[in-house]
Amino acid sequence: MRYSHVVGVGIGKKKIETTFIRCINIYVTKKLPEEKLSKDEIIPKKIEGVPTCVIEVGEIKAHQDKERNE
Repeated sequence: MRYSHVVGVGIGKKKIETTFIRCINIYVTKKLPEEKLSKDEIIPKKIEGVPTCVIEVGEIKAHQDKERNE
């Protein structure tokens, strides 16, 4: 993806009214209103006909389990 604020993608389910449908989860550091983003930064509502769901996750960091490695 070409979006600088995207830190990950995945497949998930999105609730629309009373049913769940498959969607593309797009994980971002910070979720902002569309009016605060440039046109190129706005994630489309659908990608190749599949709905998207933008999820704020903050900054992603790798951690190590020190007890496991001792």
